[in-house]
Amino acid sequence: MPSAKERPTRLRLATVVGLVLLALLVLPRAAGAANYDPRLRWRTVTTPHFRIHFHQGTEHLAFKAARVAEEIHVRLVPELKWEPRTRTDLVILDNTDSANGFAQTIPYRAITIYATAPLEDSSLDNYEDWLWALLVHEYAHILHIDTTLGVNRVIQAVIGRLWVPNGIQPGWLTEGLATYQETVQTAGGRGRSAYTEMLWRASALEGTFPGIDQAEGYQADWPGGQIRYLYGAGFHLWLANRFGDDRIAAFSHAHARQVIPFILPSRRVFGRSFPTLWGEWRGEMERRAAADRDRVLERGGPTPSTVVAGAPYQATQPVWTPDSQRLLYVRRDLYGPTRVMALDPDTRREEVFLKKAPRSMTWSPKGHLYFSEVGNFDPFNSGYDLFRYDPVTRKVRRLTRGQRARDPAPSPRDGRVLCVVNDAQMNHLAWLGEKGQVHRLGEIRDYTQFSDLVWSPDGSMLALSAWKEGGRRDIHVLDPVAFERWGDVGIALADDRASEIDPTFSPDGRWLLFASDRSGIWNVYAWSVADGALRQVTDEVGGAFSPSVSPDGRWLAYQGYTSSGYDVRILPYRPETWSEPQPAADPEARWLAPPPRPLPPPPEAEVPLPSRPYNPIRTLFPPRYLSPSFSFNDTGFVVGLSTGGFDVLRQHSWGASVNYRSDSGYFGWGVGYTNDVLYPKIGLGFSTYTVSYGRIWLETGEPPPPGGPGFDGIHRGEETYFERRDRAYLSASVPTRDRHHAFFARYVLDVRRPLREVPGEAHTEYLPNHGSFSGIDVGWTWSDTSSYGRSVSPEAGSSFSARAEVKSKYLGAGMKTPDGEETPLEQVVLTGEGRGYVSMPWKRGHVLGIRGALGTTLGTQEGQYSFRMGGSFGDSAFISLPDRYYPLRGYPTSSVRGDHLLLLSAEYRLPLFFVERSLSTLPVYLRDVDLSLFADAGQAWDSGDNPSLASILSGDADLGEALLGWLGDLRVGVGAEIGVHFALGWGGFLRLRLGAGVGLTDGALSGFPDNLYWQLGSSF
Repeated sequence: MPSAKERPTRLRLATVVGLVLLALLVLPRAAGAANYDPRLRWRTVTTPHFRIHFHQGTEHLAFKAARVAEEIHVRLVPELKWEPRTRTDLVILDNTDSANGFAQTIPYRAITIYATAPLEDSSLDNYEDWLWALLVHEYAHILHIDTTLGVNRVIQAVIGRLWVPNGIQPGWLTEGLATYQETVQTAGGRGRSAYTEMLWRASALEGTFPGIDQAEGYQADWPGGQIRYLYGAGFHLWLANRFGDDRIAAFSHAHARQVIPFILPSRRVFGRSFPTLWGEWRGEMERRAAADRDRVLERGGPTPSTVVAGAPYQATQPVWTPDSQRLLYVRRDLYGPTRVMALDPDTRREEVFLKKAPRSMTWSPKGHLYFSEVGNFDPFNSGYDLFRYDPVTRKVRRLTRGQRARDPAPSPRDGRVLCVVNDAQMNHLAWLGEKGQVHRLGEIRDYTQFSDLVWSPDGSMLALSAWKEGGRRDIHVLDPVAFERWGDVGIALADDRASEIDPTFSPDGRWLLFASDRSGIWNVYAWSVADGALRQVTDEVGGAFSPSVSPDGRWLAYQGYTSSGYDVRILPYRPETWSEPQPAADPEARWLAPPPRPLPPPPEAEVPLPSRPYNPIRTLFPPRYLSPSFSFNDTGFVVGLSTGGFDVLRQHSWGASVNYRSDSGYFGWGVGYTNDVLYPKIGLGFSTYTVSYGRIWLETGEPPPPGGPGFDGIHRGEETYFERRDRAYLSASVPTRDRHHAFFARYVLDVRRPLREVPGEAHTEYLPNHGSFSGIDVGWTWSDTSSYGRSVSPEAGSSFSARAEVKSKYLGAGMKTPDGEETPLEQVVLTGEGRGYVSMPWKRGHVLGIRGALGTTLGTQEGQYSFRMGGSFGDSAFISLPDRYYPLRGYPTSSVRGDHLLLLSAEYRLPLFFVERSLSTLPVYLRDVDLSLFADAGQAWDSGDNPSLASILSGDADLGEALLGWLGDLRVGVGAEIGVHFALGWGGFLRLRLGAGVGLTDGALSGFPDNLYWQLGSSF
């Protein structure tokens, strides 16, 4: 064993620095926790079937939800023929401008909803009442997945709520059923939406209607993940029409009785397989779509326009530049980031205009481009903010932060900017102040939603799209002064269940153009400002949105639709060619949806209900699951049981486990607790387990047995050295505002000792030290890496991490040699790592990835070495290795050891082909196959072998001498990997690497088949 070395001055300094860092991290700060902002004060309202948790500012939604949730319970329980035995928890949260929600049944039934209502361009926008629609969808999930029958109830009673048979159905069944219920229980829902019908119609006409093997929506191509919702809902509607709506619940119950997972009992319920039924439904949709197309053709359509931007990418939000020379649009690409492009319609030449992903672009009288963009404005909240781009200086200025402001509209009269401000599902019109504050115009308390603000050219009128209670989204023309004084929302161009969005004035102010689904197909219409006459501008088979007239009055651009997604089209602006509008479609005669069930009339005002402070204990305890585990190691197996819990707000979580390791005969256990209420996030825990160091070397005075390891007088015995480790920790982690950075600190009390008495003839030089290896561990990470729809790897950005581990007697450290000699432990281990990814300009999807790592040890050398290198492992949730293990492909795992480390890796990655198919309805989905060519170079060494980084920085060693030493002992490995992205069981994606690594220096693997490997996860 190497002798212990001390550098007291340096170690004392490092210890002080580490303690200061730890103190800084654990000091309370006025920000928030990792899940929810700690400034939120939570209360609970209890009803017969729900516990509703809400924070200040959302009281009105909580009181409404208490009524609505109970009404939905009365409707859905008979539909799905299942009633939960206990209350369902419902969390109402207003920390985002994205409309969404989710349900969970593990470890208990809970629903989380975000207060924000959907925007007008969302597939979710067809709703009568957003809270109704969202709660119907999520509570349908609860009842569907919670249903457990037959033998499965016995299994669930034993292992807890980890066993939920309906929870492992594919998404087109689970989301399809919930979206079906959201449709049949209201007069809205995605199943009776013109947006949804547009997707069905276009794919049916163009031969791209997804097969059932694509119904999960994993593919990157449009419409991606919407398939499981929209096509899943359509399939359920067709099944209900064909076989009766009682068959929907019958299938849920049949699957809930089935013990063998992933087999769908469709024949038992519907008399034939799901692939056959899906094909029949697709045939009917193709016939219906053809009839719609023929009606457009009979009228002389579709509109003779020219597509100027579109497939293979999405092109949206066309806006002309003030000089009418170029057309801006937002480009969303499967191979790159979202950008604003500037297109010359005549030459089709285009360039990147703005590296942003904006919403509602509009020009000011001074030639500035205003827009809104969604993003994080602190560690716990996200939303829209306003920005201004100056095309002369090419600089973007952020105008607001955390105001949740969008849809800016600079006034042509004075340049003041009007916008929409969102707050707990309430929208308000507001003026933007000079210092980024917003000044609301009056108060709207009836859930009205505003969007798409646009001024008339003379600034006398404001047009906007407004959703009103009852599901009516109309274009309103109003006087802002009258609105501010009296709440007058002006005149509505129509007052019906059709949706009108995307208003824009013609340059001469004579026409107000907008998009509407009044005929059942989205098209562009025009309203005469002078006399209120309505004209139809386009007549498309797919759809038309977002009209924009060039300032010189020559061209009309708009957003069209095909089965590939959105494109941008232009045609001459000629009002004289516009036609009389087609008759409005009967909203009750949509393709598949049944007649709507009326909602109960809302009360005149929500009555405040008694509430109490939030109590986390109700969902934190008792534990609701017992999870078994089993794994093998080199000389035995490990079997274990674990349980745990977290409260519905994730403020507190805990876990406990026990395990038995067969080769050591040791029962280990552990407990842990995390507090996410405070800032920073705090964790603490304890565990005890054993580590194997292999067979013990014995001093026998005899030569080793023939063929056995050893040398004269010393050879390996039969007994294995097992080390018992008892570890207690206290940790703190700190998020940051932009969520790119993270800081953490941890104190570990780590006591190591032999599990059993060491034989007296043991060769102690080869035994590990024991004692206390306690200390603090502080670190920082930063990442801005990006990947895109067709990426096989991160394609842009970089990540960095730095870490310092300090052990000192001042922190409780102190070790003993195997002979029992007290040895001081004053040590700092420093590590740093960087990763970078660069997209290759010559081929889409080709990426160069680079990884570098450095490490050094200051002070005492423990004898076990700080760093170990070798093997093919990488980033994976399926492999657990000790700290400071690094891969080096082509060399055995942990074959290179030392107290200092240098590692460089480079990979060239490229996609080979995209499959994007599953095996019919089986839970196996193959996304893509890719190839990586790699080179690894690294080494680990002791301080006596080569100069350390610290000695170079202190001037004790020469850099040139160090480089020669490092390079002389460098291990180099090269090779190739085939990567496969796939999904099993309708869960998240996994990556399987099949590779071969060849070491080019001493100590490499011997060759085939030793140098072949497979690993789950990415290399880096």
